Amino acid sequence: MKKRIVVCVTIQLTCRRLIEYASNIAQKVQGELFVVNVSPKGGDLMGNSNAGAATDYLFEATRQYGGEMTILRSNDVFATLSEYIKSNNINTVVLGASGKPEGDNGLIRRLTQSFPSVEFLVPAE
Repeated sequence: MKKRIVVCVTIQLTCRRLIEYASNIAQKVQGELFVVNVSPKGGDLMGNSNAGAATDYLFEATRQYGGEMTILRSNDVFATLSEYIKSNNINTVVLGASGKPEGDNGLIRRLTQSFPSVEFLVPAE
């Protein structure tokens, strides 16, 4: 079975770096690349009024690196990512470091505890 790598992205332009990082992993292991964004329900997509341009940018970056992008709408990022990881048989998750001390209520910590057999990577800036 092919390795399945997912990158969790936000609207930040630096997310292209995460997509590239995960793409390199996918190429090395001949795996599949997925990119996912969880945006809040209601309001602007991805929490940004420039959602159209941002969406196009992320979809194009994903396409250039041979991946498939999905945008999910939810107010519970942890539950939504957990379901995505389970339902898509994800082996590796790439996330950016949070700028908050407990990063979105410890999202990375909660995910790693919930999925001990999944590899979680937070690349250096």
